[in-house]
Amino acid sequence: MQDRVILVTGASRGLGRQIVDHYAPANRIIGLSRSGTGPEGISLVSCNLAAPADVATVADNLCRRWPDIDVLINNAAILTSTPIALMSDGDILAQVQTNLVGPMLLTKRVLKVMMRRRRGRIVNVVSMSHKLCKPGDSVYAATKAALEVFGKIVNIEAHSYGITVNNLAVSASPSGMLEQITKANPKNIRAMIPHDQFADITGISAVIDFFCADGAGDVGGQTVFLGGV
Repeated sequence: MQDRVILVTGASRGLGRQIVDHYAPANRIIGLSRSGTGPEGISLVSCNLAAPADVATVADNLCRRWPDIDVLINNAAILTSTPIALMSDGDILAQVQTNLVGPMLLTKRVLKVMMRRRRGRIVNVVSMSHKLCKPGDSVYAATKAALEVFGKIVNIEAHSYGITVNNLAVSASPSGMLEQITKANPKNIRAMIPHDQFADITGISAVIDFFCADGAGDVGGQTVFLGGV
């Protein structure tokens, strides 16, 4: 993928940072993160996805500034891995707002820009968590499963405008979130992945490229699971 304007959430670290670093040399990248930090050479925007009012304001501003967004990658997410009976109300709300409500509000606004241009690609980074049903991940898994269904329905709504929405379910990739899940023992997660390996940017970008190809206008509402899940 090249010569595209790509908006990536969670751009400052983890998988989002890997995506930004991979696509930045050949594309124009807008990186959203709570800190507003990220690699040099891209446009950085501060946005707290857990705050709906902030998402609405920032999204409206960036759509005015960059009305030519070609690709939106909803990547940002947070995880609190705790049994629901022990999880604080604040942690529940933070995950729902960051992982689901924020991407919905952002998608709504970017979609309108894409509809005016009658072209666009949206990729939601979801998860294998709702297939694994790991204790402690109930809220996180629910938000990712909901985002997947959201993407499938929006794809139908947007298809006649030349827009597709697809989902990329990453098995697991090295990040702070992975460390939180595994408690410094990544073999616990790898044992759950049929391919017995973590996802890397090569495989991740291959799926994103497939979804965003010019000739992929009929590839919509799909979810690709990495790792053989």
